[in-house]
Amino acid sequence: MMKLNERRRAVKNAVALLCRAGSEIVAFNLSYSRPVIEINFPTVRLSQKAVAIVERVGGAASRTIYVARFNSCVIRWTDGLPEAQTEQCKALVSHLNEYSTATNSVWPKNF
Repeated sequence: MMKLNERRRAVKNAVALLCRAGSEIVAFNLSYSRPVIEINFPTVRLSQKAVAIVERVGGAASRTIYVARFNSCVIRWTDGLPEAQTEQCKALVSHLNEYSTATNSVWPKNF
């Protein structure tokens, strides 16, 4: 079992390496025996080492999270957006037509 100062050092080192690799740190928790860091945008190496876990929220809804060990820490992330956000994104861009000549032929005003 790691002592608190060892967990802090492990989280600090892991966060620095993950940020350098392009991951976004969402949260971390030092209260467990092995620190847990939640991220967005995992690296390819983390994705290859990951284990998929189905997590139930409130007994009804379930989501898949991925967990991997990295630098004496547990790294966890979800794959993709929650369905509510996905529906909002689809509704937002549903009226856009990427092949429309009206939107493609307009130059930005700052040129």
